[in-house]
Amino acid sequence: MLAPRSLLTLLALSGVAACSGSSIHVQAGPAPGAAPPPGASARPAPSGASAAASAGPASPEAACGGEGAVDVLAHAVDLTVGLAPPALRGEGEVRVRTRRATDRVRLDARALRVTAVTVAGAPARFEGDGGHLCVWLPAPAATGYETTLHVTWTASVDGDTPRFSGDQAWAGYQAAAWMPTLQDPAQRATLTLRLTAPTGLMVAASGRRAAVSPAPAGLTTTTFVVDRPSPPFLFAFAAGRLDEAQRSVDGVTLRALGPAGADLAGALALTAPMLAFLRDRTGVPYPATDYTQVFVRGEAAQEAAGMALISASALDDVRRDPTEDWVFA
Repeated sequence: MLAPRSLLTLLALSGVAACSGSSIHVQAGPAPGAAPPPGASARPAPSGASAAASAGPASPEAACGGEGAVDVLAHAVDLTVGLAPPALRGEGEVRVRTRRATDRVRLDARALRVTAVTVAGAPARFEGDGGHLCVWLPAPAATGYETTLHVTWTASVDGDTPRFSGDQAWAGYQAAAWMPTLQDPAQRATLTLRLTAPTGLMVAASGRRAAVSPAPAGLTTTTFVVDRPSPPFLFAFAAGRLDEAQRSVDGVTLRALGPAGADLAGALALTAPMLAFLRDRTGVPYPATDYTQVFVRGEAAQEAAGMALISASALDDVRRDPTEDWVFA
């Protein structure tokens, strides 16, 4: 049976939220001449935008008065991960709904180099500063208006998130460091993540694994889906040259990924009774068919949707002191 410390730690981990990030690099796009969306006025969007670097520094509030103007409803993201050299490129859609009348959308984008944005299929003006991406709509929109932004970007590989370390890469905590989003724990959005990596690497991400398909140039694309609208701090991924162990508990597949030679079976031997304990005490079965733990280099202890990122050093800690098993909850 788990010690009270284990249960309390699980509850604490499930409530982890992330802090806000650093700078953004953008290239400005042209203002479109699209027709106003339904419920919008005919006043045109601003035009003739220049890159933030040439326009001079501006606060996020001055550059984009759209803070709190939208909710994010859904993400559909393609990420391509490279290890040698480290690289993370992204492209995808963000579906938003306006909370009030506005002519622009402000998203969090920590150190992302944004190169293109379209709104409803038309090129859009965009700027950024201080970790935010500001996108002007084709015309001012009324409350409740929904639209889709398509964004292309490159993520920084030099910071803590995403983290590149030799033969592995992983990212959690700050979803805005690897895709444009709203890094707000009150937000709830779905996620479809297509993660492309060199064939032969093990990959994991939030949600259920929906498909695996070959990609050009010796790559493989794995699709993960988070169907239930979730806060962004529950989104994470990992890819690398990792060993794997599996164990079944009452129809739930437990999966552990970690460095070569790690005692992954031993980790699952600790996790399995914890899963049964929580099910029995709460009377609620685990709401998915699988759960993945990824043991990574660096400091990590994040509970994400359907997976967890855990420091590989935890495997050594529990071997030296069995009471350190709390992190496997």
